[in-house]
Order: sequence, then C-alpha cells, then structure tokens
Amino acid sequence: MRTYSFRHRGLNLAFWTLPIIFILTAFATPPTYTTFRRTQRSDYSPEPSQLLRIWMVHVAQGDGLLIQLPSKYDYDPDLDDGDNARTERVDIIIDGGANPTSESGRMGDFITQIYGGISPTIEYTVITHHDQDHVVGITKMLNGNDFIFDTIFHNGLASYRGGKHGLPLTNKPANVVGEMKVGKLSRAMGSVNESKEFDPGFLIQNLEDLKDSLNKEELQGIYEDLARAVANKADRNELRAFQRAHYSAPFIAERQAERGQSLSEVQFSVLWPPVKAKSYGGNNWGETINGNSVTFQLVYKDFAMVFTGDHNDKSQPELLSFLRTEQKLNWLECDVLKVPHHGSSHGVKDFFAREDFEPVLAIASMGDVGFRSKQMSSGAWEHPSTDVIEWLGGPHRVYHTCVEEKAFTWSDITTEAKRISLIEKSHILIETDGTWFRLVEIPIEKTPLPPPTVTQTRRGNGTRWIKASKD
Repeated sequence: MRTYSFRHRGLNLAFWTLPIIFILTAFATPPTYTTFRRTQRSDYSPEPSQLLRIWMVHVAQGDGLLIQLPSKYDYDPDLDDGDNARTERVDIIIDGGANPTSESGRMGDFITQIYGGISPTIEYTVITHHDQDHVVGITKMLNGNDFIFDTIFHNGLASYRGGKHGLPLTNKPANVVGEMKVGKLSRAMGSVNESKEFDPGFLIQNLEDLKDSLNKEELQGIYEDLARAVANKADRNELRAFQRAHYSAPFIAERQAERGQSLSEVQFSVLWPPVKAKSYGGNNWGETINGNSVTFQLVYKDFAMVFTGDHNDKSQPELLSFLRTEQKLNWLECDVLKVPHHGSSHGVKDFFAREDFEPVLAIASMGDVGFRSKQMSSGAWEHPSTDVIEWLGGPHRVYHTCVEEKAFTWSDITTEAKRISLIEKSHILIETDGTWFRLVEIPIEKTPLPPPTVTQTRRGNGTRWIKASKD
C-alpha cells in the first residue's frame, strides 16, 4: 500500500521557490501541484459545446450529484411542435439527499437555479441505494410538479413489510436481511441462500414489479414513499421507466441509443452490483444496502470518473474479485473518484490494495449531521475520515461539500468553535472537455453560473486545468 505525507494543500507547490510570483498569484490562481503528476495550466479555454459538467451539490448530509452532458448532445424535446431547436440538455442525477428530511428540497432547487428558474426534463436518474440521505430528495422531486423524468435506475433492493411477500411477521429467520421492532419484523429486503444471494423474487426489476408490490401493500417506509411517487409520476406520463441497474444490464448509453440519440464520445459502465445481489455483514441491513450501491464509471474521451454510492469494506473485496474475473479491473481507473460513503474509512481502503489506483482528485459529500467528532459526541460519524484524506494524497487532493480543504485531526476537534472553523459549505463543480479537466468550489450562497474561471479562483478553492490522462 502506498503511503502519503499529510500536508496542508498549500505547501507542496511546483514553484514554491519563486516567492515574488507566489505572492502575486496565490490568491488569484490555484497553484501547480507536483503530487498531481499531470500537466496543469491556467490559460486553457475549452470549446463550450464540448464541455461536460459534473456537480456535487450541497444537499446537507447525503449525496446529490448532477451530470450535464456537453451541449453538442442537446436535443429537440418536442419533435411535433414545428420548432427544430435543440433546447434540452441531457441531465443525469445521482441520488438527491437528504438528512435531515427538512433539507429534501435542495437538489431540485439547485437544478432549477442553474437552469434559470426553468425545470428541465431529467433524462436519467440513478438511485445508488434507498437510504434516507440518498433517496428522499429524489422522492421530493417526484412528488412535485416541476420535473418530468425519463428513466430511473436503481439497485433492485426494496423494503418489504413483515408478513408480506412471503415473509414472516413475528420472527426473523437467519437467512432474512431485515430488522425487528417491538417483536415484529418491521422491514426486510428479502431472503438469501447459502451463498448470500438474494432470492430473485425479492428484487424489483422494473416499473411493473414496483407497481405490483405497491398495489399489494407490501412495501414499507422510505421505499414505499419512493414507490408511490414513482407510480404516480408514471401514471401522469411524466416518467417512462424504473429499471434495475447491474453489471451487464443496459444503462444510460443504451437507453439513449433507444431514444435515437447516440452518445458517440461518452461511455457509462456499470461495475456493481452483479446480477445476483448479495447480503453483507452477516445479513446486516445497513451493510447490505450500502454494499449493493450502484457503482459506475463515466468516460468522456480521455477523462474518467468513478461514482461509488456508499460502498463499504464488506462489498469492496467482492467488487475487486468480480472485476478481476471479468477482466474489467481497469474500470476503476479514473481521474476523479467520488469517495464512497461520505469519506468513511471503511468506504475506500480495499481500493488502495491496488498499487495502480491513484485518482488525481477525489470528492466527498457530507453535512453538519456527518461532520462531527467523537470527542464531542460518542455516536458521531466523523465524515470525512482523516485516514481517507491521507490515503487519497492529502487535503489538496480531496474536496468536500461541507469541509474546508486543510489538514485536521478529529481528536483535535473538541469544541463547537473548532468544528465551525473548518466548515466551508459549497457545491463542487468538475468541468471537462475530455482532454482537460478542472475542479472549482462554489459557495452555496453564490450563484453557481457562470462559474469562476481558473484565474478568478483563489488558492484552496479549486485547481488549474489538469491533463485528463497520464502524461
């Protein structure tokens, strides 16, 4: 395993020996970092129609990302209106927050904001898994009247009521992934075999499966809320498909081709879950729902990014083994990594058993709920883990939606004042034309568009343009 020094982001500079230049530019342009081991420049101007944008939205505690494909893939949303203008951009949402639920409107509000008050069609939505801090914001958008959806992808796992779908009511068999409450099976994902594989009858494959279980009153809790919102949207012809995503199944590019709009230079590859979803942690609910997070790689020309949901140390060894068997281990290679599970230490450590796994940048999402120390509360989650920041190369290579990018140790955060001193709430934007990419933070109180240029971005709030493949 590689080891890294744990430095403040401003100390490892390629031109630190030039104090006069540094003083003049430090707060106007991000520096060149030798640890990136890539060519970097500030004077690059990509062709606007080639620019792909990836937003990590500040949704409080939780994940919420938006991919805007380059405008060259824009299309005419109404072929029968006599107007041939290509006015609709292809949008892809990955999760929507939120924890607490009072923050559930953040994702929808952000998307409406960047489209100038107009709510676009959401062509593709990926629900990595149905934990509250990933799915509640999507349910909020579905329940509103502002958005039309095309296809929602999900991992196939549901939440069933005890006593429904062939499950017992007053006990939990050893082969069932579920939870007991007040002497009853309060919720369950289903039963697994000796190989820990789910009975296929418990997996929701498509919209028809979802509606069938909903009509039989089998679904429970947050998942039932989602299912009801999906069904209502579909009944109003404002949603076309609710489709399970897994390795080898048709995904975004295939769906786009079906719609007659090929993505000639953009690829999406689903790495996980496999066709046969499995349980983890001794049939533990939390580890199983996280371990089946929809995980995929986006490639645009020379640029690659991996999206990981809430992967954990129980599922990652199997992910790596599976990709080796399929000879697809290269699908983990990326310029940017979306850090699993909000930067938890159990979320990425197995990836680092590979000597060649070294993304240039990493991004993680968390809010006030997660950014608390065990020194202040024994049950705190401590998102992000300082171990993860070190594994990823130091604070100058890891950006967060809630935390200022500088070195810190959780054991030193003993007061609320110290915690607040590290908070910097922002959206994270990655822009790339497939040849170069850059990252910039945008404070949540500022208008996200147009984003600041490289030369308008102070040190600590972004990067220069970085070459999108190893030199």
